[in-house]
Amino acid sequence: MATVKGVNPVVYCDDVYQELTFIKNQIAALKDTARQALGTGSEMFKIQDRHLTELVEYVDWKLQLLTKACPFEWKATDEDIDYDVSVQDARPGIGPDFSGGYVGG
Repeated sequence: MATVKGVNPVVYCDDVYQELTFIKNQIAALKDTARQALGTGSEMFKIQDRHLTELVEYVDWKLQLLTKACPFEWKATDEDIDYDVSVQDARPGIGPDFSGGYVGG
């Protein structure tokens, strides 16, 4: 595998993924701390919860971008990401089977 300036892209992706996951977990822990300290009914908690939720979503978005930008052979170690794609079989149509072309006589 080619490297840029001695940095292996797979190792880089692993490192960034681990750091972003750590940050995301720390923000989630801050939400729990705010819930315990302020109470779920307080206005201050609602404001903090909203801001911290936005931060978690932002970091999660960055994690998704990382999984798309890293090399194909790299896979994140997190079980939350679903790499398999499933497509349902085409459902049979309702009514008679005919083409949508000219039907008239």
